[in-house]
Amino acid sequence: MKKSISFILGLLAGVFTAAIITYIFFLITFNN
Repeated sequence: MKKSISFILGLLAGVFTAAIITYIFFLITFNN
């Protein structure tokens, strides 16, 4: 149970980080 919870948290953290990187990338692209 504990392992699956940590796996889900890690997955959410990965998706969240990817979303932030993509968002910053689009901001930089459209501002130039």
